[in-house]
Amino acid sequence: MKLKNVFIANGVLAWLYGLLFLITPIYFCGLFGITITESSAVAVRLLGAAFLGLGTVRLLVRNERDSRYRRNIVIGSCVQDTIGLAIMLHAQLTELFNPLGWISVAIYCYFCFVYWYYFLSNPDDPFLD
Repeated sequence: MKLKNVFIANGVLAWLYGLLFLITPIYFCGLFGITITESSAVAVRLLGAAFLGLGTVRLLVRNERDSRYRRNIVIGSCVQDTIGLAIMLHAQLTELFNPLGWISVAIYCYFCFVYWYYFLSNPDDPFLD
């Protein structure tokens, strides 16, 4: 898959999750078996805002031809998705979420693998697509 398409897919998913966390935090978290209060919904809404920002960056950089910018986004994505995968996998294995949580684990796993692949595959210019 071309890096441009990875950025688009990641940006669209980040926007989808971001909007759901921002607009319906209690309901959306409930789908995963998480019970939150009105006060903890504030933190979930902040997460939604962060997802919207990250999704926007990925969508804006998708057509960027300067590999320095794309490389920096990939490095940041490696960090974000590796940590996100570790957190989601731990939460799922300790049964904090219902089985629907495996979808988030799979999403983080996919993007973690893809971004690390682009980062490690060709250190001189990994963004030839």
